[in-house]
Amino acid sequence: MKENNSDSVEILNRTIIPNIPEKLFRFRGLSEYSINNFKDDVIYTCHAADFNDPYDCLTYYDFREIEAFHMKHLKNITAEDIKQKLQFQLAYIRTQFREDVTSFACFTENVRNTLMWAHYADYHKGFALEYDFKGFPINIEIRNENGESTNGLGLYPEIYSDERYDGSNLFKFLIAPWCEDKDEIVKNYRDDFFWQKFYLHKSLEWSYEQEWRLINNDTTFEKRGTREINYKPTAIYYGVNIEANKQIFNQLREYAKSKNMKEYQMYLKEDLRKHEFDYIPI
Repeated sequence: MKENNSDSVEILNRTIIPNIPEKLFRFRGLSEYSINNFKDDVIYTCHAADFNDPYDCLTYYDFREIEAFHMKHLKNITAEDIKQKLQFQLAYIRTQFREDVTSFACFTENVRNTLMWAHYADYHKGFALEYDFKGFPINIEIRNENGESTNGLGLYPEIYSDERYDGSNLFKFLIAPWCEDKDEIVKNYRDDFFWQKFYLHKSLEWSYEQEWRLINNDTTFEKRGTREINYKPTAIYYGVNIEANKQIFNQLREYAKSKNMKEYQMYLKEDLRKHEFDYIPI
């Protein structure tokens, strides 16, 4: 028997929460915004349209299969009408996914990842924040059959694949209200976690990031507005080149001390031949 929404939420919670790593890390550059967020214990979440990967949250759709399905189940409608409906649905979905209500913050399991320091922390001149999400108030989001969201926060591991996620079944599900066999379509194609699957599939090329994604689906925010979550980090890690910005480095240290926060300095173990990147307390 198919679970209802609350059953699905409970199952997902039981699976994910015990597997959240003890520590997750977020890399930051030395922008004024990042520094102020650290000072104020703010996690800023952004829209997928602002990601550095233009294919993030862009799913694959088999439009031939979808058109054939629509022609079979929608009565008194032409092929041209079907195409227009598909275009409308696609525009809605892409706006919903990438530019609208839902926003994200990205974390990694590995603070020793030199590529992450290079790509997301000003070429090792920035810093990384450590978070303990074991006590985080996670409320897995659920959307109704119209794609409208309840509020909530979710923390999920990213899924890396050499294929884009196939979202074709969503287009089948969305036409159910206009079909005589609505109940059968809902039974066969309803998926309480369509949206999480779309949010969490990424090209295998990005697997080095070892990403966990915080999904912020609080509908109380204005569309395209900033998303700020108040949650205090547990430690700060300074990049190997951070002293190139001595004034900012000292400012970060003052903030860390005021929070009684652990501080670490990243360094390369020069006495070893292999590339081993580590940190020491300061």
